Amino acid sequence: MLERSRRPNGGYYRMDGEYRRGRHNAARVLSLEEAEAIGIALPSATKVLRSRGKRRVTKQYDYHSGSVYAHPRVEQGDDGRRPRRVGQLRAVHAQTVESLPTARVEVKGKDERIKLDTGAQFSVAGEAWKELGERQEVLPPVDYVEGFTGAVSKVLGVWRFRMRTQYGQYMEVDALIIEGATTEFLLGEDWMLSHGVKIDFVSCEMKWYDGDVKKVVPFACTRTGQPDDQPAKVRLLRRARMQTQTCRNVVVAVAAPEGAGARS
Repeated sequence: MLERSRRPNGGYYRMDGEYRRGRHNAARVLSLEEAEAIGIALPSATKVLRSRGKRRVTKQYDYHSGSVYAHPRVEQGDDGRRPRRVGQLRAVHAQTVESLPTARVEVKGKDERIKLDTGAQFSVAGEAWKELGERQEVLPPVDYVEGFTGAVSKVLGVWRFRMRTQYGQYMEVDALIIEGATTEFLLGEDWMLSHGVKIDFVSCEMKWYDGDVKKVVPFACTRTGQPDDQPAKVRLLRRARMQTQTCRNVVVAVAAPEGAGARS
């Protein structure tokens, strides 16, 4: 019946009680002024307002990326196949992989280490990680990656990994499996941006919210290839004030590799 009635632009339609009793054979057409006078709102607007009223505020850190990446390039293969997409993994002037923060996780009952790389645009892992995850039927963003194994390496696909942190919390990461013998896992900015993480170098923790649950991954920062007499950063944990000011007892935490000796 509404299809048979005329619908001028800006009009609002309301099925009147008189029409439902059979007194009219057409829908009543209200002008914009009449509709506003009696308080009729668009059904779509009412629906949006109701959904906004029920919407819960989600907690999320605001992650900002300071990295600059090169656009993927397209290369024509020599075998006559389709062109391949080659992506530069790491950002311009990114720090070396050896000095990245490292976190310990458990994957399928195995203790593994992942590196938090704010200079990598993709999360990538070596071919040895295939048995620890599940392959996803999705198209990877690039066909080849440069800057992970030291050469241009083929992307075998996308795998999903379920990791258990040191605090007993779980995180899922989709990473590109790269052909090669490397066993490293780099957690890239694609995951950090989508989860809104906060990397706190004071407490040595990566934090983010999964719904209303705050998740934390502790990490350690180490340097390789440095002289042994380089000072280590320490964090004050507890201090006790004595009655006399001649001595103070402090407890410190030192982020150092296992087996490292102390030097006064």
